[in-house]
Amino acid sequence: MKNLILASKSVRRQKILSILGINFITIEPEDVESIEICDPYEMVKEYARLKAVSIKGKVSDAIILSADTLIVCDKLKLGKPKDMDEAYWMIENLSGRVHKVVTGVYIEDFIEDKSVSDFEVTKVYFRDISPQEIDSFLKKEDVLDKAGAYAIQGLAATFVRRIEGCYFNVVGLPLFKVASILKKFGFSPFNY
Repeated sequence: MKNLILASKSVRRQKILSILGINFITIEPEDVESIEICDPYEMVKEYARLKAVSIKGKVSDAIILSADTLIVCDKLKLGKPKDMDEAYWMIENLSGRVHKVVTGVYIEDFIEDKSVSDFEVTKVYFRDISPQEIDSFLKKEDVLDKAGAYAIQGLAATFVRRIEGCYFNVVGLPLFKVASILKKFGFSPFNY
């Protein structure tokens, strides 16, 4: 059986994928998130594809899985904040509003030239968050490596009134979708 490689430096994605009980190794991809694409759904799919392509030369006879997550709130596309001021601005803009967490997923077998590119959307409903709460939150949480400046599995869970869709997608990897696609490549948690 071919190796499964997760092209990601995200510990959160590694933990989610490990739930499946499938053996995999992780290789950190190159930073590809500088190309501006207007459509957020196409953007995450393309970023996920480029991450996989960036490690192609480092592996042989493997299936590569990569993902990219973006927050969409009205016309705003929120990736990882550059600094704490931008993180504050992001949380302030999400306060009391509904936003979408969009994750692009790309899986490719480069030897057999077979690939699947898809995305998952989860709606997240934030309560109103006071300026004092935002300040306190940013002092307690490491947010600069997270799209939208928050992690639902951390203190930001207290901001979330409800979600519609896949919880794991908000964490960073839509588990149901990934498991369904991996099955097409011969990987199933029930084969081990």
